[in-house]
Amino acid sequence: MTEPLPVFPYHPDAVNYGVVKQKAITCSACGKARDWAYTGPFRSADAPEPLNLCPWCVADGNAAQKYGGTFQEADFEEFVTPASLQAVLRRTPGFPTMNPIFWPGHHGECCIFLGDFIPEEQPELLEQASVREELGRIAREVGLAEDNLHYSNNSLYILLFQCSTCHSYRLSTDFS
Repeated sequence: MTEPLPVFPYHPDAVNYGVVKQKAITCSACGKARDWAYTGPFRSADAPEPLNLCPWCVADGNAAQKYGGTFQEADFEEFVTPASLQAVLRRTPGFPTMNPIFWPGHHGECCIFLGDFIPEEQPELLEQASVREELGRIAREVGLAEDNLHYSNNSLYILLFQCSTCHSYRLSTDFS
């Protein structure tokens, strides 16, 4: 019987997002033969090449501790708890970005990463007041009309996050 994959509280859909894949490896961190591999980014000066990490060593922080690394390249809200920040940096699967991103927080905790926000493919989210507010904020920041914020323009990527307390949405951007 295969061990169930761990749950990542700040990136619950890591498998569908493509940073955890079914692939036979021997984990560099724990030495166990595994049927799943973490394939996302890991930042560490001490990690061996090639580095094979299993999702369990990501989720329990073993990989980050062993190699003194992090899974995110992001800036964070100043007011998030240290425990929340460490959980995102050291126990949450990273995802490819063009630049360091801003990882939003709300109610003192880091928000949960839900994936790419593609307005054309997720029109139901446009009904959410928090999404409309966030799109307005982004439009002002980048100097575009809100109607011109389209994920498919290949230069602006919008990332979707959600507060674990009030379930409102937060957006962040990445530019190519």
